[in-house]
Amino acid sequence: MPLRAGVQARLPKPHRHHALDVHCVGGDLRTLLEDISKFAEDLVYDFAHALVCGLRYLHLKGIIHGEVKPPNILSVENGQSKMAPELFDDGGVHSYASNLWALGCVLYECYAGRPPFIGTKLTELVKSILTDPTPSLPGNPSPSFANLVSRLLIKDPKDRIQWSKICTHAFWSIHQQPISPVVLPPQPTFDNMIQQPCPPRTPEDVNLLVLRLSRIAKSSLQRENEYHKIVENDTDVDV
Repeated sequence: MPLRAGVQARLPKPHRHHALDVHCVGGDLRTLLEDISKFAEDLVYDFAHALVCGLRYLHLKGIIHGEVKPPNILSVENGQSKMAPELFDDGGVHSYASNLWALGCVLYECYAGRPPFIGTKLTELVKSILTDPTPSLPGNPSPSFANLVSRLLIKDPKDRIQWSKICTHAFWSIHQQPISPVVLPPQPTFDNMIQQPCPPRTPEDVNLLVLRLSRIAKSSLQRENEYHKIVENDTDVDV
């Protein structure tokens, strides 16, 4: 998702040469976050505008991005999950709304220097996403930016901000860069999901869900490790 030329100019001076290196080697947003720690709001604005325009284009084509997170966001000019809460449920589906949750996580991390939900282990992280209140942005963000991020990080996808409100949000008026409203392809699977009754999760429900996800993750990691061992030990592969 290309970023406009203003991003490079807004980086702190010691990092401007690095921004050019990122452009040359195809670096990502994670690289910049590791170097700079966190961004001033005017720089976050540039990333946010570019990301929203990129997601808007994909969603117009009916494409849902599977992993919106810093390592996958290329900065062309210059153990942390972004998974939406609903995707941990058995009937959860990727959707425009889950992409927008991930966008909120990325913008929060860019500004705060850390993700909104953190855990040293998978179980802790999942519990945090499912049960912890969404934290407010630290420092002194503008009211419009704080409002946008908080509405992107609403845990119930039915109540999360939608494209019609994102495109007309007051945050874009800061630099007078409006985003045209969109008419998106339908999402029948998502619409069916949010129409299903969803009783509040009990602590026992969360513990069982975390345990199941932990087992799935361990099994997947074990299979991946076994695959790599087979590949490394296979010296008779015909080319």
